[in-house]
Amino acid sequence: MIDGVRVALATAFDSTYRSEFFENHKPLTSLRWYDPHRYIASIRYRGAPLVGQKWLSTAALPYLTAHSRDLSGFKFAVFCGGPVVQFSPSAGIRLMLAGQMGAFATQNVTVLSLGLGSGGYALQSLRDPKDGLSREARDFYSFLGSFGPITVRDAYAHDVLTAARIPSTLVPCPASLVGWDIQKRREPHTSFRRLIVNYQYWGANESWGQEYEPSQWASTIRGLVKQARRDFEVVFLAHNAYEGKLARALDLDVEIFQPRNSDEFARIAVSACGAVTNRIHAAIPLAGAGVPVYTVGVDTRLGSVALLGGRTAPVWETELHDLLAWLDGLKTDTPLGNMQGVKMREYALKQYVLAMTAPSDHG
Repeated sequence: MIDGVRVALATAFDSTYRSEFFENHKPLTSLRWYDPHRYIASIRYRGAPLVGQKWLSTAALPYLTAHSRDLSGFKFAVFCGGPVVQFSPSAGIRLMLAGQMGAFATQNVTVLSLGLGSGGYALQSLRDPKDGLSREARDFYSFLGSFGPITVRDAYAHDVLTAARIPSTLVPCPASLVGWDIQKRREPHTSFRRLIVNYQYWGANESWGQEYEPSQWASTIRGLVKQARRDFEVVFLAHNAYEGKLARALDLDVEIFQPRNSDEFARIAVSACGAVTNRIHAAIPLAGAGVPVYTVGVDTRLGSVALLGGRTAPVWETELHDLLAWLDGLKTDTPLGNMQGVKMREYALKQYVLAMTAPSDHG
């Protein structure tokens, strides 16, 4: 996502800008360098220790905001992808809010919350967004909105905030902007025959407590690759070493790529005619480049891909014949098989540039 934000920054400011990266999974880095709390590596955004949760959500918050380093030289701060939209935000997310967002805001730096996604809500037990946020959650997102504009990357997140009367705009994930570089490289090609496959054991990072048989998904992927390789160059795309290990365990004798940056990703994608993925951020840049994508998962984050024209489905409803029928419809002679993805990427760029350049009443 950070690479997509950099595309928007370069567009807004003609590359005449300086930026600094803050890891939002490590919110204590906003503290002064000599503060001992800065080096508590065990506290993370997605899993604060149970012993410290009460402290993190009460006493820690004003401390973290009051003891941050000097941030007044920044024009604005962009928080992309998080905090996620949840009915009951965790102590770890509240820590991120105060440790970084609050630190910037209290020093009169505008905070932009771009590309927030829904909190991975399980599809088998999906709540109606109108059920409403908890009082704590409503206060949290109202506070978030007081910093600056909020954009969300999937319809479910938008519906949750809308039901709570918290303003937000539905805009594709910033990662879609990486698609511009991929599309630019694709234009000289006359044939696109590479099928990219991204595989996760559960059809996602985890099952979210839902009942289905992951071995069936592994069998479906094996069948897909064995049949698709007759007409396509099939490759696996791994986000990390573990996903590479999962792909090798399928024993399909297919090349596996693990790109380290967006440039390597673009090189892999340049001749792609389509992609079947589990991880949404394997699909989003491709969709933004006009590549047809079919993303199979287990939760509401699939909406981020659907917004860009991608086909999505729950893993327990996806059969081999569904994927093969989709493959039959791929066009291998055009770089733009998914025009909705390109149009939505351009819309996203305009919205993010506007957010970065518009005068703000929040700073």
